[in-house]
Amino acid sequence: MSYSTALGRYRIMANVVGVMLIFVFLFAHVGHASIVGFRTSENVETVIGPIHGALYVVYCFTVLQVWRQYRLRLWTVAAMVSAGWVPFVAFIAERWVTRHVAVDALAID
Repeated sequence: MSYSTALGRYRIMANVVGVMLIFVFLFAHVGHASIVGFRTSENVETVIGPIHGALYVVYCFTVLQVWRQYRLRLWTVAAMVSAGWVPFVAFIAERWVTRHVAVDALAID
């Protein structure tokens, strides 16, 4: 698979956003301690949060590219967009969409 295609760009961004979302949840403050159990500075949270937000916007644009190119159903696009909100779901959605698009491409040929 070439990463210069819309699906390739989506796969890259889904993995990047998935990893960043895990970092956001690991370093999110619960009281004064993070989920990982040690104290983190507020600087970590103020850096990782906006980076994830900016990457999520790019991820949404790649979802729109895949939607336009492969003419996916609206519920599939909604699932792809919401996959960037829950840790680990972006990885599952990326694999499902990749398989779904590959099967459709083979059926067309």
